Amino acid sequence: MPLDCIKVDRSFVKEVITDPTSRAIVKTTVDLCRNLGVSCVFEGIETEEQLDVLLGLGGTVMQGYLFGRPMSEEAMFEQLSSQHKGWHFQRSQMFGAAS
Repeated sequence: MPLDCIKVDRSFVKEVITDPTSRAIVKTTVDLCRNLGVSCVFEGIETEEQLDVLLGLGGTVMQGYLFGRPMSEEAMFEQLSSQHKGWHFQRSQMFGAAS
């Protein structure tokens, strides 16, 4: 199975501001992903300060409550439609047709 992404657990993200070891792990992971040509996804971003530190360390793909709370599929489509007026979103376009 080929590697295409490394996901960094929120436990490292949570401490990235105050813990030098967490910061070193994050930076090393970003460098490893860059060298392997794979995506590096950081999860659990909750504050602007965490985001700023991760961006400064080279992070590019992030997820967490700072960007949005979990929501139902229906709520997601409603939000996308309201943010992108004139666009029409269908499940099959985004996730593949249901079997």
